[in-house]
Amino acid sequence: MSRSPLILIVDDEANLRRMVAAVLVAEGFRTAESANGTEAIAAVQRRRPDGVLLDLQMPGGPDGLATLERLQAEAPGLPVVMMSGRAGLQDAVKATKAGAFHFLEKPLAPEAVLLTLRSALALARARAEAQALREALGATSTIVGSSPQIAELLIKEPRLVILDEPTTGLDPQARHVLWDRLYRLKQQGATLIITTHYMDEAEQLCDRLVVMDKGVIAAEGSPRELISKYAPREVVELRFLDGEQDQAVLKLDGLAHSSEVLADRVLLYTDDAEATQHEMGERGIHPEQVLVRRASLEDVFLKLTGRRLID
Repeated sequence: MSRSPLILIVDDEANLRRMVAAVLVAEGFRTAESANGTEAIAAVQRRRPDGVLLDLQMPGGPDGLATLERLQAEAPGLPVVMMSGRAGLQDAVKATKAGAFHFLEKPLAPEAVLLTLRSALALARARAEAQALREALGATSTIVGSSPQIAELLIKEPRLVILDEPTTGLDPQARHVLWDRLYRLKQQGATLIITTHYMDEAEQLCDRLVVMDKGVIAAEGSPRELISKYAPREVVELRFLDGEQDQAVLKLDGLAHSSEVLADRVLLYTDDAEATQHEMGERGIHPEQVLVRRASLEDVFLKLTGRRLID
């Protein structure tokens, strides 16, 4: 069972501290209180909280901005939300530049406090997880954003590579060079996590695939498993002269495992392309062009997601 987040409330008004604490406890948080900046710094030194609500203007010690700077030094990455009833825009900007997550104006709205704290804690967790990943991968872990940078990084033989559309915009030669390097990295034990709309890229590089449609997993498995499950072994593509396709389609019933009639061609999905073509001749179907190819991941993707363009 995960522990509840601990929030340190720092304000010179005792009533406000108690009010905010009651709101937080009712929502499952744990709380601690400090009346000024000096107490807050000492409290963080004793026990690091998960987040801090910090008043900007407090008598009897350092003000909120000075306390924020000390807290950043004592507990790097600690999310701090500033609050004040008399601050101006300039103070809010200073606090944000000093490292505050957000600035709340008094009187405090409970919903705003809860939403801001939860957002701050979520961001802190994400940053901690990212840092842990960098440490696990070693000092050479890098984030890059373009294909030349990717190529340069791959020379360093990373253990984990996460790529989003890595070959978009590349010419065919450059694409295959990058595929070759990624494939060799995989053979050397590296883990590749790739998002792509190029099905040939996925088939070349991926041992396991997840096909997403509108944010939902439509299918998953190896390339071979997906093709075997969702597409017959071969595809026969037929193109007809103008005006002949509609008449030919009427003769296709039962000719193949399944068929798909498109605006410019007809696709026949079959386990035996040669037998299918022979049967076409027997039925008097004579297309202008015939292309036989093996079924691919692109066929699987289009069958699962449809051919309609999606914004």
